[in-house]
Order: sequence, then structure tokens, then C-alpha cells
Amino acid sequence: MIYYGFDPGKMTGVVGVKVDENKRISPAMVPCNMSVKGLYYFLEQEEMYSRKCVLIVEGFWLEPYKDPKKNLAWDPMIASQVIGALYYFAHRTETEVITQKNSIKPVGYGFANQKYTPGKKGTHWQDAMAHVYYYLVTQKLGLPA
Repeated sequence: MIYYGFDPGKMTGVVGVKVDENKRISPAMVPCNMSVKGLYYFLEQEEMYSRKCVLIVEGFWLEPYKDPKKNLAWDPMIASQVIGALYYFAHRTETEVITQKNSIKPVGYGFANQKYTPGKKGTHWQDAMAHVYYYLVTQKLGLPA
């Protein structure tokens, strides 16, 4: 089983890990940031359709009271498009999707033995890793790093 973490956006953080019989978490792929098109190519790989996996995705909820100036009024919502592609992939492959709020990142970073810096830019794959660790540790499927 491979557990994939995704931090969706213009550059989507992608991480894949596996868990051994002692609940140790180890990489199943090189963590990276992918463009939207790159993510589509990644999901189209034949091996993605044949392996058992779980997708752990940082969700996106538009909260109007947090956007009083309507900064997102004409935004193309790339993160939502990426999340939609992940859900479609999951539908086609009968894969489970776990959606998490971004608020779990500080705890997830701790489980991954990484330093969390609020508001730091360009940490997409690290955020994806935090989501995977949070899921695996809180569900008692894996151990903290």
C-alpha cells in the first residue's frame, strides 16, 4: 500500500510513502512539487492504476468571512481543480480519499520531525508530507519519525 499526500495548487506538493510491518514510514517516491499538467501526467501513469493506494489531500474550503474583499471573486481556483482531478482519479481507481484541513499541518510537521514555519512559501511537498504523517500517526497505521 502506498499513501500519497497532496498539497494542491499551481504547484502541487506530492509525497508517496509506505509503511512496513513495524509501522515505520519510508519514502515510496522522491517528494516533489508538480505543475497541474505534471500532476495529470503522474496520475495517468499505468502503475498508478494497478497499485493499491490511499490519497491524503489538503482540502480547500472557501470561507467568505475570511475573504471580505472578495480577493477570490475571479480566481480560477487551481487548488479546487487539482482536488477535482484527484477525486476523479480516485473514482476511476476505487481509491480512498482522505481530505484534511490545512490546520493540521503544525502537528503533521511534528510527527514528520520537521520544523513548521507558518506562512513560509514553497513548502508544498513538505506540507503534503505533514498530511501523510498526520493521517498515518493519528490512525495508528505508522509511527512518528
